[in-house]
Amino acid sequence: MTIQEQFAKTLILDSTLEKVKKQFISKNEITPVDEFDMNFRLLFTGDTINLELLATGELGYYFKPIGFYDNNLNVYILKEFENEMSNLINIGEVPGSLSVRKLSIEQNGLIGAFSIEAFTSARKMKDSSFRSNGLDYDIFMSFDGDPQVFLDDKYNFPGVIAVYLLRGESKSINPTYSNKELFDNFSKKKLLSAFNTI
Repeated sequence: MTIQEQFAKTLILDSTLEKVKKQFISKNEITPVDEFDMNFRLLFTGDTINLELLATGELGYYFKPIGFYDNNLNVYILKEFENEMSNLINIGEVPGSLSVRKLSIEQNGLIGAFSIEAFTSARKMKDSSFRSNGLDYDIFMSFDGDPQVFLDDKYNFPGVIAVYLLRGESKSINPTYSNKELFDNFSKKKLLSAFNTI
């Protein structure tokens, strides 16, 4: 089993699901999950619970989302781990009673555009490309000198997703107006790792 498959499998393990059920009742913010010699956590966000991996990157430690659960115990897998989850389904590792759902290109695109990988690339302050959440992105500098994040043309997804305002003292990361509602929803769910460094 690959490490990516271990990430996906942790999302659907009986032991993880039992912890999720208890956490929805207790509403404890954090529940540790130690599987495959890795440190995961379940993070209660109000309406959902995320499974996150303690990871390290250029900016230090952060929590990388693998997927999340709603209060009906539906499982939502991020794009980055869809293939691994499909492999687990094909070999019968996922119980038939468990519903594993995929996110839309817009939802996955937003998660990647506000990821640690995006933030790390944007800080270079130049046109570049990067990969995050299983998708390819391009950063183009605006006329004002701000990095703007786009999904690669092959996805036929138009427009800027994120703008990184990194010059001056009032630095911020902003969604474009067209995805502000989704941004607010996913911020509340804490699925945007650019904001999850520790």
